[in-house]
Amino acid sequence: MRKFLFLCTLLLSFSGFSALLLQEVDLVYHNQCYNKLPSVKEADQNLEARSDFQNFLKKAGEVANSYGLQDYLGLRLIHRHFDLRPSQVMVEIFDQYENTPSLITTPSSMERAHEKGAVPSSWIFTDSNPMLFETSTDDGARKGLEKLRNVPNFWNEMAVLIKKNNFQDLVALAILKRESLIPLSTEQIYMERNYGRLESSIVQLENREGVVDQSIRTSWAFDETDGVCMCSSHYCHSRDDGDHTRNGVHIEY
Repeated sequence: MRKFLFLCTLLLSFSGFSALLLQEVDLVYHNQCYNKLPSVKEADQNLEARSDFQNFLKKAGEVANSYGLQDYLGLRLIHRHFDLRPSQVMVEIFDQYENTPSLITTPSSMERAHEKGAVPSSWIFTDSNPMLFETSTDDGARKGLEKLRNVPNFWNEMAVLIKKNNFQDLVALAILKRESLIPLSTEQIYMERNYGRLESSIVQLENREGVVDQSIRTSWAFDETDGVCMCSSHYCHSRDDGDHTRNGVHIEY
């Protein structure tokens, strides 16, 4: 029996480690699953129906803290804003948008993801193996990934906790720390806008007072002193070019 449990743990470790490698992603499976993810509004409603989420979040934070990972990790609401085409993954890069430093996430080919040096930054724990959620090129994501690779037991423990509490369809494990775009004060937050025409989610630093009441929270840092993450599907405004944006707050550090 002890040998059987050891083999189960070993297999879970291997499946976890494969999910940490971008080249191991099954693009066909990933594409099919990602495009079936709910909208942010639907995902928020599903999570709101769970009265035990705060208790679960506390337990997950305790697990992360026991491995010294609370400064890097958190949970993300499982949802999508855009569809993926065949052989695409979601890639976050740091760039300028309208002359403003930004974190820009777009559906991108696997080739472009490799060229940009993207690494897995969030995962959905499916019934079989962990599935890639999204990727990032940020140094904070890279450092967080290295820490995860060094603690396979954490990966196993978090997977068991999420599945045992039936949150695998609601939240994803995520590296939330970012180093390329850092608020200059506690009054600054990350504001996310989703541009359908550009197929891009663009995150920029803005004053905290810009948060709208209808914002939907989409990330929970295990170290809550570092901030919160929200994303809105309710508050829209038109730009001069006719595009529409959805306002919200992204993760702040």
